[in-house]
Parts: sequence; C-alpha cells; structure tokens
Amino acid sequence: MKHQQILDKLAARGLVRAMDEELARWVKHRMSPPGRTHAEVEQDVIPPVLLRWRCLFDAEDVGPAAKDIARVALATLLHKYGFQDPGTTAGALRAVDELNRHVVLSDAFEGGPPRSRSSWSHHRSR
Repeated sequence: MKHQQILDKLAARGLVRAMDEELARWVKHRMSPPGRTHAEVEQDVIPPVLLRWRCLFDAEDVGPAAKDIARVALATLLHKYGFQDPGTTAGALRAVDELNRHVVLSDAFEGGPPRSRSSWSHHRSR
C-alpha cells in the first residue's frame, strides 16, 4: 500500500495536510545548507515535529481513535519523507491494531497494514 493510500484511508484530510505541510517546511529548511546528509536532516526534523504533535497525543479531550489516526498519519508521513522514529513507528503499529479492533478502519485498510508494518519496521535511513 502506498503512503497516500494509507493516508486517504485514515479519513483525516485536515490533520494529514497539516502534518504533511509541517514536515515539508522542516525538511526544506533543514536541507537548505548544502552537503547535509539524510541522517543529519532526519536528526534535525524529527524532534521538533514530535514535540509539536505531542500536545495532540497528550490531550485529555482528544479521543483514543483520533490519537491513533494521528499516530498512523505521522508514522506514514515520516516514512514518506524517508524518515523513521522507532517510538512513532511502534505507536503507529499499536494504533493500527486498536483502530482495527474498534472497527474504525475499513476492511480495505486491514489488508494493507502488514506491508505498511513491514516498511515502517524495516526502513533504514540513507
């Protein structure tokens, strides 16, 4: 399953767009000095993005399904940009299980996550 297919199935267009735009800004800003490696950009991008979205994950007035959707979206978007954060990946994998258990995701999505799981779990930074 491709990144956009996963994101579309989350049915959270506004959230996905906000996360994607933020990641794009951070990546562009951090890649601007010439000669930076992918690993250096990854180290500069992931911490502030995680800090920014932690408020959503920690919010008491946000339901578990919304948090799980956000976890999957964030892990998918990080992967789309060639990045991975082990904690985010682990949270997204648990979130997919919870979303499936509570029948929040469609059957079509249920068939996709194993491949998504594999790519999230085995992604290596360049």
